[in-house]
Amino acid sequence: MAKTDEFEVKRWTTTLYDVDEEILRLATICEVPILAPGVIERILDNDASVAQCHDPKTFQKLRYLLIMHFEEKKKAAAELGPGATAAIVQEIVARLQARVDGPPGSGKT
Repeated sequence: MAKTDEFEVKRWTTTLYDVDEEILRLATICEVPILAPGVIERILDNDASVAQCHDPKTFQKLRYLLIMHFEEKKKAAAELGPGATAAIVQEIVARLQARVDGPPGSGKT
């Protein structure tokens, strides 16, 4: 992989990770199980009932950041290709899932 490609992969990884980390933070505030099946679609459909905590302003920020995530993902795919972008997103989801689950033996699920 050329140096520029490595730089671009790192740039997109950082950009997407930063957005996704904020999504996770807002999901925690709203008490939304963001990584559960179907939840992201419900948020994108503006279904605030998925949130256990009533905070309309934070829920809207969460929704807008999810939209931003998908827009940034499209841009990354156009620049890096869908395979590289999918690998980046998979790595980010794994890192965020580890944060949600907590360290091994923490009893957090």
